[in-house]
Amino acid sequence: MLDDVSSKPTSPWCQETPIVEITRQITKHNYLVMNVEDIPRVVREAFFLASSGRPGPVLIDIPKAGRCRLTRVKALGFSN
Repeated sequence: MLDDVSSKPTSPWCQETPIVEITRQITKHNYLVMNVEDIPRVVREAFFLASSGRPGPVLIDIPKAGRCRLTRVKALGFSN
């Protein structure tokens, strides 16, 4: 399941939630993606981890700054 947990309206004084720390005890693995170019690798690894062994949730956190940056993601075949 893919979900954007930060899709609520934001305000200038709003802080991002430390979701990786909050979900550490209930997920199989957590990723904090700080570089947009790492997204294809992290998604592949996350799907592998989620489905290998005992299946379980894997969280990928992409901070707002990373989501706003445009890039070409060649590894998955996406381009602008």
